[in-house]
Amino acid sequence: MVDKAINLTETLALLEDSSTKPYFFINPEDSLSTFFSYKGKLVELNKLKLSVQMGKKKDGEVLEEIRSSIVSSAKMGEWLVFNIDKNSALNVCEYLKKSCSLIDNSFYNMDNLKKRDYFVKNKFLQDKEDVDGFNNKGCWKPSEKFRIIFLTSCNEEDIPELKSNNSDSLFNFVLVK
Repeated sequence: MVDKAINLTETLALLEDSSTKPYFFINPEDSLSTFFSYKGKLVELNKLKLSVQMGKKKDGEVLEEIRSSIVSSAKMGEWLVFNIDKNSALNVCEYLKKSCSLIDNSFYNMDNLKKRDYFVKNKFLQDKEDVDGFNNKGCWKPSEKFRIIFLTSCNEEDIPELKSNNSDSLFNFVLVK
């Protein structure tokens, strides 16, 4: 059903490994969203999707919010957490590809996200952002600590639906109890 089941206390150690696939944490108790709000940067995909459907945001605004979150988190070495709340029916890859046209399946390979060339070639990095910590132009680079993570608080009985909508080849699914 899932690749691994762990206790909440084991999450941090798992995040420090060198997996090339991002983790998709399934946390029915929803305690990880609080943890990540302090220890990373949360992008609430469900809320973004609803804001577009309700006409409060335009697609371009969502694209820019996702793109800028990726670039700033990569520079700072933060954990960028895409939270889908309880929405096990959401195909994350399709939604991100539609919302942020810069994203394709190569985005889900953690090795790519450690390379400056990946961000330049795929047009994530804008000229005004292409500076290092000392404001040297053309010297931006992603931190080795940068990691993308996916999070849901769906119930355990919804895991088959979640996995049928999101590819095993792209994610490591982990149930956190």
